[in-house]
Amino acid sequence: AEDESKLIDEILKANDNFKSKSLQRYEKNIRESKNRIKEIDGLLQNLYEDKISGEISSDLFKRMSQKYRDEQDLLLADVDRLELELHEYNRVEQDLTDWITRIKRYLTIDSLTRAVVVEMIDRIEVSEIYDLNGEKSLDINISYKFSLKNPNHFSTKTNRAV
Repeated sequence: AEDESKLIDEILKANDNFKSKSLQRYEKNIRESKNRIKEIDGLLQNLYEDKISGEISSDLFKRMSQKYRDEQDLLLADVDRLELELHEYNRVEQDLTDWITRIKRYLTIDSLTRAVVVEMIDRIEVSEIYDLNGEKSLDINISYKFSLKNPNHFSTKTNRAV
């Protein structure tokens, strides 16, 4: 309740799809790739001008221009992938923010109502009763609603004595 951004960061870091990724890293990589694409455009232009002026041979022009175009194609594909991942990162962060907003509404509830359960919980699993150190116990697994890829990524498991 007190540090929403810290909770979001911790949940994102705990998820394998977002480990060690950050908004700044995505933006930096996209910016660097786009800058290199522009730089290659300039290099290709200069290369063409050098060929036209006779400073380089047609064979060298073909090899160099192909090398630059190949690099540019890789960079364009990389930018597309990074932009998709950035979009997914932003979507997940928004989902988490929405989920935390919903949780904040229920921090001080006195009783668990059907409406709260329907809004916040995807499913509750209760195990068979078993013996644990001479005491009857069971496990309760609660899967909360919010999606990093599917709605069941965040759950808690509790062992309760019966």
